[in-house]
Amino acid sequence: MGIVYVLTNEAMPGLVKISITDDADLSAGMGPLFSDGVFEVVYACRVENALEVERSLHVAFETQRINPTREFFRIDPGQAVAILRLLDRPDVTEELASEASAEQLALGCDDSGTSYVLNLATGGIDALASPVGPPSVVPSPATADAHRARMNTPIEPISYLTSDRLAEILHGGGYDVERGADGHVMACTEVGGVLVVAERRKEMVCFLTTFVFRDDVTLRARLLLANRLNAKGFVARYYLGSQSELSVECDIVCATGLAPAQLLATLRLFTLHVGRMMTWRRIRRYFA
Repeated sequence: MGIVYVLTNEAMPGLVKISITDDADLSAGMGPLFSDGVFEVVYACRVENALEVERSLHVAFETQRINPTREFFRIDPGQAVAILRLLDRPDVTEELASEASAEQLALGCDDSGTSYVLNLATGGIDALASPVGPPSVVPSPATADAHRARMNTPIEPISYLTSDRLAEILHGGGYDVERGADGHVMACTEVGGVLVVAERRKEMVCFLTTFVFRDDVTLRARLLLANRLNAKGFVARYYLGSQSELSVECDIVCATGLAPAQLLATLRLFTLHVGRMMTWRRIRRYFA
């Protein structure tokens, strides 16, 4: 049993996404829906042969498909909806839309599809029409006022962000902190240790974490996974730090300085993104 859905996106006018998600784990399945932006659920229905229905729709609109490797079609959404309604299956549009709203909030988006980013130049909060990356996104728009208040804290030049100062900021944000022999700072988060490094010459702060592959996962499969994640993600970069590890990295450029709240908000976004990624069963199976 699965769900076939039809989505649109204001940032992608004229295009419709037709795909499926696993009915058994709807929350985990919602993550990939937002790899290409914030979508509106036009229609969704629960069917027993979801994969077959999806393939049939893709064949029906093959000439309108914009890329053979993607699920986007230059059609009117009503064309796909009309076919799905003929199946006379349970309409779960509202259920899927509810999950979509929860996912948008986790990404820092409100119900209108607006993303909120922390502006490094002004220390304020800006609203974007669609996500860009890798941004410093406020984890939840409901806390925007609180973040604005915190943004009044002084912006610190990159030269101030020594290992001691980074540890102080992270500890003040509620994270346990570990110090490596090389002086690097490790924040203990819900996704494991995240290395936080101030790259003064590049004028940026880097966040880095790694996951260890299972021994039976081939090198080719590891490279393919990293490439596919990079094609979908807008928050972080994925690469093989070594042949046995997948490294996940996010940078925040701070040529004009950085407020502590901005650093903490970016770390929070990074851990939200990585945590959601690791709940996807088809990804989790790669790791020890």
